[in-house]
Amino acid sequence: GMTELMLPEGTITTFGLNLPRRVDDAMRIDIADRLLLMGEARGWGEADLVADIITSYPEDWKHRLNDLAEYLGCHPGTLYNSWNTGKTFPTKATRAALHEMGIKFSACRLLSASWISQEQRDGLLEMLAEGMTIRELEEDLRRLRGQPALPSRDAPPLRERVVGWLDTLNESDRQMGHYYVNLF
Repeated sequence: GMTELMLPEGTITTFGLNLPRRVDDAMRIDIADRLLLMGEARGWGEADLVADIITSYPEDWKHRLNDLAEYLGCHPGTLYNSWNTGKTFPTKATRAALHEMGIKFSACRLLSASWISQEQRDGLLEMLAEGMTIRELEEDLRRLRGQPALPSRDAPPLRERVVGWLDTLNESDRQMGHYYVNLF
């Protein structure tokens, strides 16, 4: 269902902010405080709050975004990615439809990358609605970008894989490799 928190003017919902006007700094702090308590609903609220900051402060938005990130305990890039996700899925009706299909904000964030075409995005959304996992989505996105597959959950840790690879080298290179691996 939909989570909704009342503000002095407007609401924070599962699908974003409903605000009747531009908000002032005190209201932004109140919204940020409430977003900290909202769990999964936080993403769309962050997206809309960052959009409001960028619109309200075109000359100073980066500084204000840094302040908000510090306040929320996250990296400014996380907020910027939330904003980009909000631009990719801009309407609350779209967000509600995705929610009804079981598609979470975290999947939408992955699908908001600028290199993904609308056709690819629509196909991946359909697959998510049919039960594709986030890990499978990540693997498909890596494949679409031509990146190597993620190691399987059963794969040995990176250190073991490197040490195994070192054993295929000649003696001199193997010794040098083991020296560097043991530094870490």
